[in-house]
Amino acid sequence: MAPPPHVDIALEAKLREVRHSFVVSDPRQPDCPVVFASQEFLDMTGYSAKEVIGRNCRFMQGPRTSKRSVAALRCAVNEQRPCQVRLLNYRKDGSTFWNLLYIAPVFGEGRKLATCFVGVQTEVESPLKADELMEEDQIGCEGNTVERITEALKELGPKGDEVEKETGTLKSSLLLTLMTVQQSFVLVDAKAKDMPIVHASRHFCAMCGYPEREVLGRNCRFLQGEGTCREEVAKITNAISREKPVTVRLLNYRKDGTPFWNSLHIAPIRNADGEVEFFIGVQIDVTAADALEPKHPEGVTMQERLQHSGAVGAVRVAVRAQSGHKGEGLSRCL
Repeated sequence: MAPPPHVDIALEAKLREVRHSFVVSDPRQPDCPVVFASQEFLDMTGYSAKEVIGRNCRFMQGPRTSKRSVAALRCAVNEQRPCQVRLLNYRKDGSTFWNLLYIAPVFGEGRKLATCFVGVQTEVESPLKADELMEEDQIGCEGNTVERITEALKELGPKGDEVEKETGTLKSSLLLTLMTVQQSFVLVDAKAKDMPIVHASRHFCAMCGYPEREVLGRNCRFLQGEGTCREEVAKITNAISREKPVTVRLLNYRKDGTPFWNSLHIAPIRNADGEVEFFIGVQIDVTAADALEPKHPEGVTMQERLQHSGAVGAVRVAVRAQSGHKGEGLSRCL
């Protein structure tokens, strides 16, 4: 099991100086987990830090939480913009409270991708009070609270150039959509030198044993080894040069050196203008299947084809839907 996400000691100390209920989340990681929670947040919700870090903030939602407000928050995160809503949230003991919630992205200097999101929570006595604060353009806390958090994150948090190096040119909205595809696959930048990986699914990382940080920015050939068939690799190179799909069976190697048979399908992913923007590589570990039924040393079973096409179809829809999609401004939802 992967260790929970965290912030470094210097940043944590700086954030603890801000005396208000807030959390910091990492949009670069699957499901945008909380990486820091203030003591005031823990006191307000009744949860311990161990129960919060690594989870998405939706754990405070319940049956009476407004779906419309939740949708507004999700949209703001996808579009990397601020948003303010009032929510009926739930403490650990099941009791409810009205939360005037303000979220905002934090960007590295000169960068377009958010390095993190700040969520500031203020408990209010009623929906009416929350509405009054929102009408007055208040966020329910001292005016410099968000500024102090943002300044600390920009000074000591992850830098924009590090984020851009890791995620290439992917928008956070596209990243969040890709995270919902429950298969082993990688997405590579078709226009960048050496076609680096810009997204790796958690299933891929689990299968090959590499953490995401050791995968992003590299060409997929790092999985090859002395037993990898050069002829199959040549098929991949030829198909990519012609912008055509290809399916091969490769002997690949995990991080610990153990080999596995990979039913690999590669296909071009075009944007809304019809240009090849990415290539997707869908991997299926067929080592056990080949050992039980070694009928397909070079062919592909129907089940494999279905898995390959399912992942490719989902990613194609996501890329085309996100092409040219933009959003800005502050959204409020009552």
